[in-house]
Amino acid sequence: MIFPANGPVNPIQVIYDTMNQPGAVRVDTTPDITMNEYQRLAARTIRTDMGNIAMTNHALHGMVSEVGELHGLHQKVYQGHTLDEEHAKKELGDALWFIAEYCTAHGWNLGDIGQLNIDKLKARYPEGFSEERSLHRADNDV
Repeated sequence: MIFPANGPVNPIQVIYDTMNQPGAVRVDTTPDITMNEYQRLAARTIRTDMGNIAMTNHALHGMVSEVGELHGLHQKVYQGHTLDEEHAKKELGDALWFIAEYCTAHGWNLGDIGQLNIDKLKARYPEGFSEERSLHRADNDV
């Protein structure tokens, strides 16, 4: 990740920029865990007495529930609360757990799903996000 030497930080640009940008401070972005390793470790806490259909449904209900909890944290900001970022991170982690469970129920590797998504985004936006390309996607681009 790159942090500009001065000026406001745009987190999207920070991630997107090259590591050789003048004035940037280089920070290690090596992941502590791969997506497939996360899935393997998360699977340790999946109920073993559920079949694949029940596991799929459990994962779907869980994903929606965790997104709802995250949404609730943001809703409280409109009531004067400060966003509890540590709580938000935990809810995102829970959502990730349910995504991993869904993949496990279907025999998919989480890393493969991540790579499939990156490949799709590279094909859709070869030069980075473009409003024009977003508005005029190919018929088979899902």
